[in-house]
Amino acid sequence: MEEELQKRLGFTITGTILIDQFEDIPRVKEEIAGCDFDLCLLAAGTNALILAPYIAQTYGKVAFDLGQGMASIVTGEIEIDIWMKKIIGMDKLMNM
Repeated sequence: MEEELQKRLGFTITGTILIDQFEDIPRVKEEIAGCDFDLCLLAAGTNALILAPYIAQTYGKVAFDLGQGMASIVTGEIEIDIWMKKIIGMDKLMNM
């Protein structure tokens, strides 16, 4: 897949970093320091809210939080989780 995308779109995936929980953030920051990249695509849940500005401020790179938006693109439906439903509420979310 990477080779096909690289040929078609002209980009290279320089690395991937796994993150499971908040406690992984220091390790992830260390691993990011060893990567050479122009664009960082994040799919790290709430951790992306911490990592995206860190990457932008520290490295001057674009860090894009894919978030649950990717699931919405694939399914065609708004994907929500329990905190979004209870804390924010769909009415507020739809009016943002």
